[in-house]
Amino acid sequence: MKANRLFLAIVFALGGGLAFAAQIEQPAAKTVMHAPSGVKYLVGGVGDDEKAALDAVKADYNCRLTFAVKMSGAYLADVTVRVVNLASQAEVLNLVVPGPFLLANLPAGKYSVSAVYRGEMLTTELTIKANQAREHVFRFAQE
Repeated sequence: MKANRLFLAIVFALGGGLAFAAQIEQPAAKTVMHAPSGVKYLVGGVGDDEKAALDAVKADYNCRLTFAVKMSGAYLADVTVRVVNLASQAEVLNLVVPGPFLLANLPAGKYSVSAVYRGEMLTTELTIKANQAREHVFRFAQE
C-alpha cells in the first residue's frame, strides 16, 4: 500500500512538473487584431515572452514599427499611432500601442505614419511594396 502511494506521488509530481514547465516555455500568445479598415495588426512586446511571440510571427507582417527613447534606446509603451494612405487620404490605423512594437499588414502603397508620445509627435513616410517588409524605429527625445 505504501509503495502504491509513493508511486502515485512520484507520478503526480513528475506530471505536474512537466505541465508547469510546458506552460513556462511557451511564449505569450498574441491576438491578431483587425482595424476598421481591415488591416491586420499585432501590438505588444512588454517582457521577454511577448517580444519572443512577436518575433516569431513578424515575418508575416510587412510593416514593423518600434518605439524607443533616442538617447538610451529604452523601449516605450502607450504610443498613439496613426497610419494614413497618402493616395486616398484614408486612415488605415489609429490606436494606442501598449508596448514597444506594432506589426501590421498594409496594402501596397505610400503611407504617412505618425507616432505621439507624451506630446511629442514624430512622422515618417513609408512605401510598402508587394512582398517587401519595411521597418522603422521612432526615437523620441523623452522617456
